[in-house]
Amino acid sequence: MSPWHKGARVLHLPYQTPYVRKLTPPPFHIVNGSPIPNDLNFNWLRRQNDFSFFDILHIHFIDFDTPEDVAYVLEKCAQEKKKIIYTAHNICPMYDDSEEFYQKKVELICSHADALVALTPSGGQALLEKLNAPSLQSRLAVQPLGWHVDPSHPKWGRAGSSKETIQYAIYGSFRHNREFYSPILNWYYSLRGTNAHLNIFALPVNPCDIETEKPHVAETVSFIQSDPARMSLRIFPHLSDNQIIDLLSGCDVLLMPYLWGSHSGQLEQAFDMNLLPVSSDVGYYKDQWRQVQSYVPEPVWFNWSDGNIYNYGSRLTEALQTAQAQALRHKKGPREKFRQYRLQEYQDMLQFHARLYGEV
Repeated sequence: MSPWHKGARVLHLPYQTPYVRKLTPPPFHIVNGSPIPNDLNFNWLRRQNDFSFFDILHIHFIDFDTPEDVAYVLEKCAQEKKKIIYTAHNICPMYDDSEEFYQKKVELICSHADALVALTPSGGQALLEKLNAPSLQSRLAVQPLGWHVDPSHPKWGRAGSSKETIQYAIYGSFRHNREFYSPILNWYYSLRGTNAHLNIFALPVNPCDIETEKPHVAETVSFIQSDPARMSLRIFPHLSDNQIIDLLSGCDVLLMPYLWGSHSGQLEQAFDMNLLPVSSDVGYYKDQWRQVQSYVPEPVWFNWSDGNIYNYGSRLTEALQTAQAQALRHKKGPREKFRQYRLQEYQDMLQFHARLYGEV
């Protein structure tokens, strides 16, 4: 048995995502937490003179890091014989990195990593293709994202409005890969005359959101305010897991208008809460659904992935009209077989990571 297997001290970079917070039981020990910030990045780690507080560095997200910081940390880990694991949540940049800048960081990490983890088979294949490194196949394993809402939570599977009006929701930050303005316009006019209400649960607007041409924050907010009877906007300093569950539990449909992406926690959240997802088909979202298709209905997809941007509006509008009809007959209440599947999937996930930390 590898000496890392029992009590291995794992540092997650970062730690604050639901996926990572699930990895808490023994035999491994997570060192994140005061004084180590949960949202630590490579720059914070570079400024630490001593790496003796962890045995394994498990990397999840690399946005906002520089290749120089990444390279320094990886070299120091190699010198001190620290093990490196990379879970490729995102195959492409989600924020302001250029493709080339992001690719350089991914290449650095994968060249040093003892093990690579993909969340879907197609995501893993895309990672190998981008790296042009089929030889890394032997180091790559697939582990699904899993539940976003704990199946033991009293509101698991119980989303749904008690009103006749179908309650739609969009939530998250005004980042560039998530379109707000055109979906809200299309939702408003395509469902006019129907019993539908749109709830937007947003994170605070940043100065960079105002300064850049997109994501049209000012226009979006102004339009929402034009008809408070049909649309509402609430902004929160932070959105905790329980806050999101409480907000979504009174909704029926989750609208996911992503322009690009890789894997989606929101999609898993919709499955867990029994919301009807209306989602773009970007990234590997369809692969995520295929992993649970025996237990949950297929989302209402709209094609925003083929580059035919002048048809994106009509495709979204058709999806919204389909969702409005489906939501009226969408079966509410928890699915017990799906709950049991999620519980077993979680145990498999813990065992997977225990083996991973022991084998590297």
